[in-house]
Order: sequence, then C-alpha cells, then structure tokens
Amino acid sequence: MKYNNQELQHTYLLSGTFILALHLVVGWTYFSAFWRRLILENKLIQDEARYIGEKFNHFLPNVLGIKPMIEYLVSNPESLWWAMVIFTTKIKKLLNDR
Repeated sequence: MKYNNQELQHTYLLSGTFILALHLVVGWTYFSAFWRRLILENKLIQDEARYIGEKFNHFLPNVLGIKPMIEYLVSNPESLWWAMVIFTTKIKKLLNDR
C-alpha cells in the first residue's frame, strides 16, 4: 500500500493528539496525588466517622451521574457499608474467576 504525504501527516497529527491527551491525564493524576499527599494537610483521619465515605468521595468527585450517589452514600453510613460489601464481593468474584 502506498500512502501519500497528506495521509501520513493526518495520521501523525491524530496519534500525536491522542498521545498528548493521554500524557496530560496521566501527568495530572500523578501530580495531584503528589500534591494531595505531600503538600496539602491530611483531611482524611482514619479514626473519624465517615472516613471510608470521604475517601471514596475524594476518589471520584465529579464523574458523570455518580456524585449524587456518592453524596447519598456518604450521608447514609448503613447504605455505604452495604454498597462497599457488594462492591468488594463483586471484585473478589471477578478476580477469582480469572
């Protein structure tokens, strides 16, 4: 197959754009984890109530459609406990089925 120069430039542009976006997302993930752990004060104290809920809320703060569910679970510890049990059970089952 013979490609002309314009098709190759278009392919390189698309792949470069994809790689740049991926690079920025991964870089921001590592930078924000570094910033949160070493620079900001630790707001997640394990001995306080709602520790798991707050940790979960920090993990997925603005995912589409999930924020109201997270706020509900953080506000209702019994529901949060059941959600974590079900989630953990499903993950263990998926890992054991491999």
